[in-house]
Amino acid sequence: MTSPSGWWELSGDLVRKACGVRAALAARALLTWLNEAVDACAQLPTEQEYSLRCIFPALRQAKPNDDSTKDWFLQLMARTQVAFKETEDESAKLYLCDVFMLSVIVFSGIWTFEPDIEVLIRSRACRQALLPAAAATLLAREPWTHCTLQMLEWLSHTRTATSDASMAQCCQRALLALRHTEHFTTHKIWIRLESHFAVTDASNSDD
Repeated sequence: MTSPSGWWELSGDLVRKACGVRAALAARALLTWLNEAVDACAQLPTEQEYSLRCIFPALRQAKPNDDSTKDWFLQLMARTQVAFKETEDESAKLYLCDVFMLSVIVFSGIWTFEPDIEVLIRSRACRQALLPAAAATLLAREPWTHCTLQMLEWLSHTRTATSDASMAQCCQRALLALRHTEHFTTHKIWIRLESHFAVTDASNSDD
C-alpha cells in the first residue's frame, strides 16, 4: 500500500500517506525506505515540500558515518543523474537537488547552525546557501572522504544539467568549496569550471 510503484496512478493524498509511513520506517531502519517516496514526489510538485518535511527527521535519525547511510547517499546521487537524463521536467530535477542538498546539510551537521529549521525545509535558497560549507565539512570526515570524487562529478554534472541559474550557481560554489581536495586537481575539475566561465563570458558578450 505504501509503494507508489505499484499504484495505477499517483494522488496527493496517497503520496502523503506513503511519505509519512516510509519516512517513519526509514528513521527506524534503512534510508532506502525513502526511495520510492522520493521518486513519486518528483512527479508531484504540490507534495514536494511536504515530503521534505517527512524526510528531514529520517535523515536526522540516520547514523551519518554508517556505511548504510553513505551507500544510500551514493545511490541517491546515481539515481538522480539517471533521472536527469530521463526527464525534461525542471521541477523534478530541482526537487531531487533539494533531497540531495538536505541530505548533505543534515549528514554534515551544518543544519544545527540554522536557527529556524522551518526555513531549511521550506526555502531552497537557504539550502543552496548552506550547501558549499556542508559539502566541504562532510567530505573532510571519514568515511565520507571516499565519496569526494562522486560528489565532485555530481556537482559538475548537475551544474550543466539544470536550467535553473540559482541551482547552477550553487553547484559552482560547492565545487569551489571543494577545490582543496585531491580529486579536484587530479580529475581537472578546475578546467571544467574555466571552460564554463569562458562559455558564460562569450554568451554575455553576445548579448
